[in-house]
Amino acid sequence: MVFALVASMLAAPASAAPALAVRPVAAVHRSTGTIVEQYITMVYRDLFDRAPEPAELTRWSLALNSGAPRVEVANVITSSGAYRTVLIRATYVKYLGRAAESEGLTTWLSRLHHGLTIQQMEAGFVISPEYYAAAGGTDRAWVVRLYADILGRTPTADEIAVWTGRLLGGYTRARVASGFLLSPERLGDVLDGYWRHLLGRGIDASARTKWVAKVQAGTRVEAVIDAVLASEEYYYQLIPQTAQGSELVQIASKYVGVPYLWGGSTPAGFDCSGFTSYVYKQVGVTLPRTSAEQHYAGTLITRAQAKAGNLIWSPGHISMYAGGDMQIDAPGEGKTIQFRAIWQADPIMIRIVT
Repeated sequence: MVFALVASMLAAPASAAPALAVRPVAAVHRSTGTIVEQYITMVYRDLFDRAPEPAELTRWSLALNSGAPRVEVANVITSSGAYRTVLIRATYVKYLGRAAESEGLTTWLSRLHHGLTIQQMEAGFVISPEYYAAAGGTDRAWVVRLYADILGRTPTADEIAVWTGRLLGGYTRARVASGFLLSPERLGDVLDGYWRHLLGRGIDASARTKWVAKVQAGTRVEAVIDAVLASEEYYYQLIPQTAQGSELVQIASKYVGVPYLWGGSTPAGFDCSGFTSYVYKQVGVTLPRTSAEQHYAGTLITRAQAKAGNLIWSPGHISMYAGGDMQIDAPGEGKTIQFRAIWQADPIMIRIVT
C-alpha cells in the first residue's frame, strides 16, 4: 500500500527499511507520452505509488509546458491534501499500529496546512498517552521505544540513562521527542532514504550536511523532496539509457516542452533545424541554419554506427538521435520539444565533428 511505502521513507531509518534499497536504472518508472508526461508519471509513482489521473496529467503537463519550474509543480503536489493524507495515514500505522480515525485525520491535515512540520506531527504521535502506554508506560520503556521506532536501533545503557535523567530533571516528553526527531542521526537516515528511493543512490556527505542543517533550522522536509524531484539528476533518469552520458542529448533535454515556432532558434521557440543548431552551438559547433544544409554538414553514417547526439535527416526535417529507437526534436506546429520514437522509415544518420 502507498502509505506503507511512505511510512518506511518518513518514519523509519534507511537501515530498517528494505523498501528503500537502491533503485537501478531499469526500475525507473518509464511510461508512454512526451518526456514531460513521463516525468509527471514518474513523480506520481514515486510519491503515490500510482499513475496520475488524466486530469492530473493534463494539469501538470500544461503547467510545465507553459514554463512553470519543476520545483514549483513538485511543491504544489507535496503540499497537497492528497499527499499529506498519505503521510498522516502512514504515521498512524508506524507509531500507533492502526488506521487513522476521521477526526484525527482532519485535525492533522489542518495543522499541517497551518504550518506544522512533519517532525512536529510525528512528535505529537510519540508523546501521546496512547503511544506512551503501548511502549510500556514508563519513561525508560518509552525511551527504548523511541530508539527503536525513530533511530532503528537498540540504545546503550548510557543513552537510556541520559534521556531518563533529563526527563527526571524536567524535560518534557515533547522536548525529548524533538531531540530524537531532529537529531543528525535521524534526519540523515530520512534524507538518505529519499535519495535511495528517488535517485537510486545514497546521499552524499555534503548534501547530507547541508539538508540536515536546513531542516534543523526550519526547512520543511517536503522542500527537500521538491528539490530532489526538480533536480536534473532525477529528471535525467527519463533520458533513454543509451543516451545517458551524451552531453548533446543532456543539453537538448533541458528544452523539452519548449513550443515549436517556425523560424525559431532560441528557447522562446524552436523549429527543427533551429533546435539542432542551437544545441550544437552550446558545445562550440556552428551548424548551417536549415535542415537541408545540415544534411550536408557532416558525415553520413549507418544507423548501426550512430551514437546519441548525431543528427537524423529526412526530407524537410532534422532531429537529434537519442540512442536506441529514440530521437529528440521539434516536431512541428502545435507540438513541443520532446523525446519520441524514430518514425522515419529510412532515416539518414549524420555525424557532426565536435
